[in-house]
Amino acid sequence: MNKNEYRFLLTQQATLNNLISQTDESEVIVRMSLTARLQKITKRLNAYEGFSPNSVNASLTFSGKPVDGRRGIEADFGAKALSAFEKAVASVGASQDGYLREMGPIPNRDAYGLMITGIAHGSFGFEFEEASPGDANFQRQSRAASAVETVMKVLQSSVETEDNHEFADTVSNLGRRAIKDVCDFLEIVVKNEAVCALEFGDDEIRFQDTQQVRRSAERLGRIRSEEVLALVRRSIDIEAE
Repeated sequence: MNKNEYRFLLTQQATLNNLISQTDESEVIVRMSLTARLQKITKRLNAYEGFSPNSVNASLTFSGKPVDGRRGIEADFGAKALSAFEKAVASVGASQDGYLREMGPIPNRDAYGLMITGIAHGSFGFEFEEASPGDANFQRQSRAASAVETVMKVLQSSVETEDNHEFADTVSNLGRRAIKDVCDFLEIVVKNEAVCALEFGDDEIRFQDTQQVRRSAERLGRIRSEEVLALVRRSIDIEAE
């Protein structure tokens, strides 16, 4: 079940409850029909008791050389780009949670896993939900959602933040490996002369052209150097004095 289906079922449930309450008890057949439909919908909702509507609701779309309008996308590029994006999300999530090391497998990777649930229209792309059900607490953001949101902020900052120190400060809380994996995703897009856009909830980052994607990848590459990170640490120390 994805978020749209969940909301649709909730709307149907509310509508049927309302119709049943307004139906006269003498209309036995109508009430039986409405009640039967309500029971089916309630059963489907109960089957997803742990589903969280605050889980990942994102789309990643591409345009450019490897994309044929809304018709399709080159399989090799699509597979590599999706794999790199999923890895970037997992690395960022593990880094935020303090689990990511410079080498080795990404710890608890399944917690940040994504599942393709549909085709995103406009440019050709994909819609995502998290691979496992969210927390039953509807107010709590899942790990996967938090990781996607951070990737979104990093990409936005790489385009919108002009000051290099401010940009470095934005991403320096992530480990260099996580930054590298976001950079690797962008480099795959650039190498294939493509452009990408990421939408998450009501927010989005939409690159205008390949050159803009390249500049963002280069900025992230520079952030990984000790020189830039040292500048950030130095500025923090100065402010603390």
